[in-house]
Amino acid sequence: MTLYKNKVMTKEELAIKQGSEVRHNQVLFDLFQQFILEDWGSIPAGCFGCDFNKHFTNWAKPYKEGKRVETNKTRIMNADYILKDQDYKTFYKGEVLSKNSSSEEWAKFITENKDFTDMRKKLFKRLPSTVSTDEEKAIENEILGILEDEKKEDLTPLVDAKLEAEKAEAAKAEAEKAEAEKAEAAKAEAAKAEAAKTSETNKSDDKKKTTDKSKSKTETVTKETGDAVDDNDDLLG
Repeated sequence: MTLYKNKVMTKEELAIKQGSEVRHNQVLFDLFQQFILEDWGSIPAGCFGCDFNKHFTNWAKPYKEGKRVETNKTRIMNADYILKDQDYKTFYKGEVLSKNSSSEEWAKFITENKDFTDMRKKLFKRLPSTVSTDEEKAIENEILGILEDEKKEDLTPLVDAKLEAEKAEAAKAEAEKAEAEKAEAAKAEAAKAEAAKTSETNKSDDKKKTTDKSKSKTETVTKETGDAVDDNDDLLG
């Protein structure tokens, strides 16, 4: 609430005034700038006077509709992110993002372009909660259970280290699985070779038995033929 003509003027009261009246009354104009700073955290970039009607309309709309307006102070208090560099600022969609911006604004900045998401995440000690993956949240929760003062700690290195450790463990498990499959394949190949060798041996034995049987049969026939000849000789003699 602010004094205007020695009376208290609320934001709701200023919002229902005509934009032209506010624009051309220096006291009201100054009040509007003060209110917009409280609500938005900064004066919009560019020519404020040139874009006055747009700014006033956007600012006044929720007050006219009776909606609850979250002030910049509230957004800062509710922010769940921590920038690595507290002085870092960036221009995004006509606005300047800074440590005074809301978690929602930073979340949009991070996720808008997937090609830059990983790079933009590195700007933070702690990511806005809506941006963290389930894996990152689980790791952060595990780490936060150990840290005494979570707000002052840079969780990024710990999260990165945990992720790297899990990746290494997964790679190790995958390598062991591949090695086991390789050993199993070699074992199967050896068994196959042994079976083939046994089959060849059996074939060779069968062939030998067949040969021996044929030889024995031949010898028997030869002997019987010889005996018959001898008997004929005896009869002729």
